[in-house]
Amino acid sequence: VSLIVVDEAHCISQWGYDFRPDYLRIAALRDIVGRHVPVLALTASATPEVVTDIMARLEMKDGRVFARSFQRDNLSYIVRNTDSKEQTLRRVLEATSGTAIVYVRSRRRTVELARMLAEAGFSAEAYHAGLDPDIKAERQDRWKDGSTRVIVATNAFGMGIDKPDVRTVVHVDLPSSLEEYYQEAGRAGRDGLESMAVTLVNSHDKATLTRRLNEAFPDKDFIADVYEKACVFLGIAVGDGYDRVMEFPFDTFVKRFSLPPVPTDSALHILSRAGWLDYEADPSSTSRVMFTITREEMYNLTLDETTESVLESLMRLYTGLFADYVNISEQRLGIHSSLSTTQVYESLLLLSRMKVLHYIPRSSTPVMHIPTAREETRHVILPTEVYEKRRDRMAARLDAVRRFAFDSTVCRVTSLLRYFGETPSDDCGKCDVCRSRHRTETPQADPALDNAILSILRNGPQTLDALSAAIGGRTPSQVVAAVRRLARSEHLSVTATPGSPTISLPDK
Repeated sequence: VSLIVVDEAHCISQWGYDFRPDYLRIAALRDIVGRHVPVLALTASATPEVVTDIMARLEMKDGRVFARSFQRDNLSYIVRNTDSKEQTLRRVLEATSGTAIVYVRSRRRTVELARMLAEAGFSAEAYHAGLDPDIKAERQDRWKDGSTRVIVATNAFGMGIDKPDVRTVVHVDLPSSLEEYYQEAGRAGRDGLESMAVTLVNSHDKATLTRRLNEAFPDKDFIADVYEKACVFLGIAVGDGYDRVMEFPFDTFVKRFSLPPVPTDSALHILSRAGWLDYEADPSSTSRVMFTITREEMYNLTLDETTESVLESLMRLYTGLFADYVNISEQRLGIHSSLSTTQVYESLLLLSRMKVLHYIPRSSTPVMHIPTAREETRHVILPTEVYEKRRDRMAARLDAVRRFAFDSTVCRVTSLLRYFGETPSDDCGKCDVCRSRHRTETPQADPALDNAILSILRNGPQTLDALSAAIGGRTPSQVVAAVRRLARSEHLSVTATPGSPTISLPDK
């Protein structure tokens, strides 16, 4: 091994927006392959605090940081305050061209908005993690080749996507961090051409951000109660359950105890971080297969026509089956072998019983591992690092999103860059805040005043002070603004002279 590379390295940091505990184990590779092997950590969105933590977690004693500015000169950040996000979304897509991504936060909303856009005449499809892998691949391919203009997606869409000509990214729902927003908005304009990142907000969004924090970090008493109810649900008595692994049908659990689903899911994940249990909400989103016999042994098999057809399709469509588990799709196998998905499923079960292969069907039932014997609820303590510090960090992220979306006095790019530790010298001049400021600063035409100035100048040049004194009913600042406006349109010229500039009509 000559190089260890960690992609999406913000996941290794406790303070990263997408922390994944397994990433903490990567540093152990350094002891296995040798400390002389260099380590490269890559991320597109990390604050200075997260960068420092990444280097510490990977034990980079003499680490160096190579960073590019977060500023994207070809990207215009626009925030639209609207009472009807759907109507505004349609207007945005009508006013722009090229492919687009529309981000929402729920699977149901992807379907609803995609249907609404399709009915409005747009070529649009929904994309989320709950779709069959083959369907996701097909929709992604149609969007990438331009057959579908708009993909309406959750944040499941985007990893590995590098379509260069995305002209518009629209956030219908606010993300939970500026890191997440920057990555998603940054999928627009990768070809360097002018593109837009549009965020739609309404009067309810501030309260929604607050609710997200409370749902992600429910009260500690609630979390302890969820621990107790989970043990009761699994039939584990106090002092029992050490190292047991059981299926944990989440929907049945919350229904039986009348628990709110989102805070309950958060409570289970917090308990997992604290070490009281290991909760895996989505153990396998795809089926998996690995051969348990050698290639040579396959020649001695006697199979019926259907099973042989499935086996042949499996060998043709997938590689690496003799070395490790490989994700497969029963639907894809069925299409290739001209069989139904049920026939494929039954054939794979038969091959598994014959010990030709090990088949793990797709399962969406959550799994619970109890690493320690069940404790009394009063002993369920949550470490500060697991609860208070992480809650404070999420609160700070949400506050940054709130400022970015609702503070109409600060340039959007300036707000982003400051969050990522940069000190911009100038505002972008292109976001909605800068455009609004420019419109405010641009003086409006005043035909009566313009005509009065030009009429006086026909009698000869005037100093600015004399011109202001000669015009009644207008303040000096109004006269100055009018002179600037007329000078820009070349209706008059301004010459710097001692005391006060001289204003005259241009030479004919």
